[in-house]
Amino acid sequence: MAQRCKKKYLKQSSDKSEAVKTCFNNTKKILDNLKQPFDVLGMVEVGNMGSYDKTEEHLKKLINYNNDYKINLGEIETSTRASSSKLKIYISIIYNKKIFGKTIKTMTFNLSENDGRPCIFVLTSKCLFINLHGQGMNNLKSKRNFEKTLTNKFNLFVNQIMTKNNNENKKILKSHLKRNNIIIMGDFNDNKTLISKEKPFKINLNNPKLDLSFHNNMTKNKLMKHLATCCWHREGHKYRNPKTGPQVLDTGDYILTSGNIPNKSFIIKEEHIKDCDLLNSVKNNKIKKELLDFSSDHKFIGSIIELQL
Repeated sequence: MAQRCKKKYLKQSSDKSEAVKTCFNNTKKILDNLKQPFDVLGMVEVGNMGSYDKTEEHLKKLINYNNDYKINLGEIETSTRASSSKLKIYISIIYNKKIFGKTIKTMTFNLSENDGRPCIFVLTSKCLFINLHGQGMNNLKSKRNFEKTLTNKFNLFVNQIMTKNNNENKKILKSHLKRNNIIIMGDFNDNKTLISKEKPFKINLNNPKLDLSFHNNMTKNKLMKHLATCCWHREGHKYRNPKTGPQVLDTGDYILTSGNIPNKSFIIKEEHIKDCDLLNSVKNNKIKKELLDFSSDHKFIGSIIELQL
């Protein structure tokens, strides 16, 4: 995508890095002009700006940061695929504090022993958030392994809270679990659509004893038809399907809830972005289409979720 942005915007700027930054600015324009502003925003592959502090500042610019928002930024360190050198990878959950309250506890870890796949848990006074960048799931066995990995980490996170002497935090966590105030979001790399309403993503808690099933109320057929978001590749790329012509995208970017929580997921399109009053509808849609096409290799998704806060 960086190469695509460079090719697209190099005519406007002789500086290659500035051409790539235009795609960052496109993302910023989308977030600034959503008809319905986000209450919580999960991002993976957050731009590595060289340090935790610089990456946090990068996010503040992206969202027009103010005191209404809380940025939770997770960091892992992993070896690169090309060498043994270490690389820091970031993942984030940003939420509106007026809606979801204060952050009580966070935990960040790597889902993979062989690659940089960060996951972050964020417990707030009103909700529990999980954002992740999963490895590819090619079959049911790989899905079960993914569920097992996340279950083990989730039990560890819950146990750390339940074994502390802070009764208020225990009460808050138990309330979230009881009312299903849990949202899991991220890139699951689920190109086989192994997660759906029929076959949810499962997490089994030990203490308290609880079996959680996560989905977005969409069947496999509906997901394949209406929520294919991954990923843009140049023609001829080994992961592109087909190698030339219009590309067929896969599923895998999800915002999941458990129980009977109302959850309506959708791809963010031109209709979700505000118009510029000075332009007609044709010019507005042309501008909005460019913003969406030149911002990320994934399509952005949103969900309208009704929680009992």
